[in-house]
Amino acid sequence: MNTITLKEVLNTIDTHREQPFDITFIKADVRRKVAGKSATYQQVVLHSIDRDNSIRRVLLKNGKVRAIHIRLITHYNNQLVIY
Repeated sequence: MNTITLKEVLNTIDTHREQPFDITFIKADVRRKVAGKSATYQQVVLHSIDRDNSIRRVLLKNGKVRAIHIRLITHYNNQLVIY
């Protein structure tokens, strides 16, 4: 499996806003104190960036917007993300 750095992932996502990508990450909910399950979104597009909180919001195929913390990203386009 190929590897890619987190910096390269963020740079690619931020500069190519209209290109769809696949992303796998660890789900976490601070309020409910639940974490550890993996989720994969396929063919998503960057919706917005929240640099203060290190969050990227992605637009799913069904029109919903989901927030992903950058430190929870594990795979980007079938490449392992290293920090």
